[in-house]
Amino acid sequence: MWVTVLALLVASVGAESGHWNEKVLGGATASDGKFPFTASLQDANNKHYCTAAIISKKCIISNAACSITAQANNFRIVVGASKLSAGGTVYQIGSIVKPATYNETSFLHNIAVIKPTKDIVFNDKIKPIRLTNKITPPRTSVTYTGWGMTKYPDTTMSDTLQYISLVIQEGKDCDSGTVPGYPNERKLCTATAPGVGLCKGDLGGPLIEANSLVGVSSTLYECAQGNPDTYEDIFSWRDWIRSQCDIPFCI
Repeated sequence: MWVTVLALLVASVGAESGHWNEKVLGGATASDGKFPFTASLQDANNKHYCTAAIISKKCIISNAACSITAQANNFRIVVGASKLSAGGTVYQIGSIVKPATYNETSFLHNIAVIKPTKDIVFNDKIKPIRLTNKITPPRTSVTYTGWGMTKYPDTTMSDTLQYISLVIQEGKDCDSGTVPGYPNERKLCTATAPGVGLCKGDLGGPLIEANSLVGVSSTLYECAQGNPDTYEDIFSWRDWIRSQCDIPFCI
């Protein structure tokens, strides 16, 4: 059964406020400061529900479904904390920008820029990640980082940032009825063995390669059941992102 972005968000927002969202299935725990660009979108009860990435002092990036929910519910951005219960620096959401072509039913072009109400202050644990300047071809080794479920359908909780090594797949490996909107020139895809992959809490998070942002988690089919996960391809969105965030083209 297709687990939509909306269903995952509803489950996350409605979860018991005393629990932290879970981690990447089959992932490893990130050391403090290992991924200083990773951000947590949290509700009024300090509950993580989606992941994001800092791309400049004025912008973070996530998927559109996460961002719209965050803005509508007056959620906040937390940066600088691999262990969420340890705190971090809090920023309020000022505005979001999504593509005019975003489709909330099919999740086509599911990407958005979130602008805090004030500039993000950088330090050793809070840094932006640069946008990729090249196409990400199949068989590229990549890393995903985020806060998501450790087991499925169990709800083993962790408040520590997780990461997992993945490989970009050929289009034919993701071109099926289980992946709405794929193939698409603006999407990337990863597929793993059962028990490994993304789940609730991971949506909107960064896919990286060689210290560059190459993807943003868009949709996933169930949770680590051996099915493909898809990402918005940052290279194809790079000009649009830069136009929204005033990021120099030399970066």
